[in-house]
Amino acid sequence: MARTKAFDEQEVLKKAMTLFWKQGFHATSMQDLVEHIGINRASIYDTYGDKETLYRKSVLLYQKMNHDRIRKFLYQNKEVREGIRKLFDESIDQNLNDPDRKGCFMVNTTTEMSGINNEFSDLALQNQQAMEQIFTDYLAMGMASNQLPASLNVNAAAGYLYAVNSGLMVLARVHNSREKLISVTETALQILEH
Repeated sequence: MARTKAFDEQEVLKKAMTLFWKQGFHATSMQDLVEHIGINRASIYDTYGDKETLYRKSVLLYQKMNHDRIRKFLYQNKEVREGIRKLFDESIDQNLNDPDRKGCFMVNTTTEMSGINNEFSDLALQNQQAMEQIFTDYLAMGMASNQLPASLNVNAAAGYLYAVNSGLMVLARVHNSREKLISVTETALQILEH
């Protein structure tokens, strides 16, 4: 008879994701994971596989949580420019208020792993495409309700907004000035003006 696991697999995966997000893949040892998530090494291997597999599962969990969160956040704002502004503001505030200054787990993964491992390069590209699609759909809603200029190239604007949002999360790791970061967002939002 199979033994029932004495832990919640999803909660443990969230803990692993948080540690990888804070420290990165290479700086996180298996012993770090054992201590942080509170299960033994054998249970980690049995449930999640090796460290790289656990990292990949953490990245996929982050992507899903982040995509769902951003989509929900945007669609709570029917005024598209205001929704994008609030999203940028939230990104800035989250990063400036985070004592660990973790930034974005996907940006961190992209910079740490993409040149080393093709699987993570593919995950980074899939994340970019998914995020750009979220922005594209949201901007298309704004176009349909005449909130945005008819000349706006929605796909190009979505790519630009994704790049700005990612860049903000990098800048917020090194800049303490909310005003400086807000000035970046104000400039970026000009592409959405009539």
